[in-house]
Amino acid sequence: MDSENITMNIRTSSNILNNSFDLLFPTIDILKRFDGKLFSVADDKELKAALITITTSVELLLKCKIAFVDWTQIFQYPNKADKIKLLNGDFFSVKFEDCLTRIESISSIKFSDKTKDDIDKIRKIRNKITHFHYDTKCEEFISLISIGLDIFIEFYRNYILTEFCEDKDRTKDIDSDLKEVKNYVSTRLITLKEKYKAFDKPKTFYFCECNNCLQDAFIIQDKNTVKCTFCGQEDDIKWIAEVHSTFEDNTKLCPVCTFHSMTAIHSKDDKEEAWDCVICGHFINKPRQWHISFHDNLISTNSIKEEYKTNTCKVKANHSP
Repeated sequence: MDSENITMNIRTSSNILNNSFDLLFPTIDILKRFDGKLFSVADDKELKAALITITTSVELLLKCKIAFVDWTQIFQYPNKADKIKLLNGDFFSVKFEDCLTRIESISSIKFSDKTKDDIDKIRKIRNKITHFHYDTKCEEFISLISIGLDIFIEFYRNYILTEFCEDKDRTKDIDSDLKEVKNYVSTRLITLKEKYKAFDKPKTFYFCECNNCLQDAFIIQDKNTVKCTFCGQEDDIKWIAEVHSTFEDNTKLCPVCTFHSMTAIHSKDDKEEAWDCVICGHFINKPRQWHISFHDNLISTNSIKEEYKTNTCKVKANHSP
């Protein structure tokens, strides 16, 4: 491709990308006011507008990717592409419903069936709203808007951020801004769980809640750190063990998972030392117990979360001498 066409690709895609964000942020401003409060008729109208804008934002984001690869492909009929018409904005662009197929045909990107279904769903509902043929409850609008935002964030981070040489991640504050909107949070957590499913996770109650965003979304990033996939906060494993140590911040290596993650749970008055791993839950001499339900006065037998007990036991057995 010659330099003139490359310049046209960059110019066109950058303009479309900026337009997609111009519509995205008003959507966020509307949605972040819906943190469990009672709804009114005015809220219903605002949420309809927000769904229209986020869906259009997703459409523009997809088109900016198309234009970045080849500006002629932004036309509904690429063989009729014309630079003058593009610069004047006097042309028919590729239809929203054809964007995914167009991207897959000109790039190595392949969309999951879920992404295709989700995009098709919000596109169809946007069209119905635009033509006054769709009415629903506010909660459903919030769920649909959340799906649109989730699609936007993941596509931008996976296929735009680095390739477009963006100075910063323009979506980085969205999760924080909307952390009080339950439907949004649950939508994001489902996506993040799937995205990071190959990563090991801390298996204990020490990591049941991020102290920044309050979500249970930790992964083990490397031998020294854990990361919250929702807000991005990173914590040093040894430091976490020190924080929970009951005896002079003492910590040591865990013989099972081999992280520097054993925290002291004894005191100077105890006859024997006791240690508990903040990562895998392995303990020496006695475990730490946790109140897992203050209402029912339930106490755990050790630090391992219930969903990991079987798997953790297998890991311990595999590491036994």
